[in-house]
Amino acid sequence: MKLVKFLIVIIVFQFTLTDMYAQRQMDNLDRGMVALHCGQDSVHNGWRLLGTEPAGITFNVSRKTGEERALTLTEVPLKGVG
Repeated sequence: MKLVKFLIVIIVFQFTLTDMYAQRQMDNLDRGMVALHCGQDSVHNGWRLLGTEPAGITFNVSRKTGEERALTLTEVPLKGVG
């Protein structure tokens, strides 16, 4: 009976260690950007954060049309949520 309890403890311990040191699985994705037209003068911008990016990362949003120089739309960098 002691041997059975010992084996159960060893098996549970082994599964606990395996989960504890397992790395998070990630897909090979690039940063994605989506812009949705929301009325005559409004656009919702959204993007996917990468799993390797640090917490608190910030972004500037710019707009470029044709050959014109890019225009920065944000006065203060936007902070990602998540």
